[in-house]
Amino acid sequence: MYMTYDDVYEEDLGLIQESLSKYSGEKAWEYFKTLYEDPDGCPLDENDNYMEHGGVNCTVDGLLSKNRIKKVEGFNEKFYETFKKYRKHPIIFFPSEHKGGINRTRATVFGDRIDYTLFDIKRHCAGEDCKMAESYELEKTKKWFESFDYDFKKIVEWMGIDGIFVNENLDVYDLEYNDERTIEEYSDKYPYDWSLEYYENVKKKVEEFYEKRC
Repeated sequence: MYMTYDDVYEEDLGLIQESLSKYSGEKAWEYFKTLYEDPDGCPLDENDNYMEHGGVNCTVDGLLSKNRIKKVEGFNEKFYETFKKYRKHPIIFFPSEHKGGINRTRATVFGDRIDYTLFDIKRHCAGEDCKMAESYELEKTKKWFESFDYDFKKIVEWMGIDGIFVNENLDVYDLEYNDERTIEEYSDKYPYDWSLEYYENVKKKVEEFYEKRC
């Protein structure tokens, strides 16, 4: 039987509790990291099914990694509650590429920011210059875009993030703010260390997704 996203997610929750019961401080964190399995690459059910479009399997892009949660919350009961809440339901899916795909490239290009990633994807769909063009031309990713006819609206509706991460005009919300401000152009820099405001606003968007789609 395949280990599904839910299977690994539940095992990780148990591992967090085990780590905190056995050790404290950084020793507990190191124990957890050693045994941790990332659920994002797992199938969604026991029949080895993935989120798919146009014959292309897609894997989860977890918006809040364990490292990001730990940096803000520490490794404690708060970490457990945050991981449990915000990693329960997959949200964002991108084509599963062995190397150089959107999931991995956005970390180096945009500091792992999903808002600028979506902005870049929108520009690609419109035939405009974009920063992750090489990723978009990979075989499976290109086929994925073609299956949507390079229509950004179709992509965000397929993910179910319309009206949440983008507004009714398909403008991408700038998650550095919580005032419906949208991204109009690229930034000068994309630090990998998020601000606390960005981290909290990502959490709010996840909550909004759960409320509307789950």
